[in-house]
Amino acid sequence: NEFESLLVRMGMSLNSRIKQLVFMINQLDAIVSLYAERGVSGAAGSADQNRMDAEIGTFVEEELEDLYGPLVKLVKEVEERIKQPGAESEPQPVIPLSRAKPLVEGFASTWKQGIEKINVDVMGNFHKMKSGMEILKRTLTQLLLYYTRFLELVKKYCKESSSLSRDMVNIPSIIAEIKKYSRTF
Repeated sequence: NEFESLLVRMGMSLNSRIKQLVFMINQLDAIVSLYAERGVSGAAGSADQNRMDAEIGTFVEEELEDLYGPLVKLVKEVEERIKQPGAESEPQPVIPLSRAKPLVEGFASTWKQGIEKINVDVMGNFHKMKSGMEILKRTLTQLLLYYTRFLELVKKYCKESSSLSRDMVNIPSIIAEIKKYSRTF
């Protein structure tokens, strides 16, 4: 529709993809909230809610790519290779130690600061507490999912993964840290 096109054009004037997403999410959140306050239901409200959910999903991915791009890239690459038709007959993917080790060590040394940065970014960009907390929850949950999948892939496809075990952050530690930042978990 014309209004959505106007929002897209306005968002395009911002100089980064993250800022564009933040703008769109905040505008759509205001629209969806207004529909809810007025008791309006139907296709328009549903379409705007769906668009906002999609924009939030894109924001979550962009935020994690910004902080953990190489880790996310590895997870997506290996999982994509595993899912390809005929992958069962091909040799198993191999994650070289030279690729896994810097990711394990890098995550181990920065994960708490990364979670803090995500909290600051999300809560600074989304001023409505309910929306901000929901987006924070989605972002931290997605981080946890990526890291869990990363650990599983490294353990399965990196022959020397046992040498990395001492540097791997355990999942309960990450969950405990995430709980510090969310009153809704």
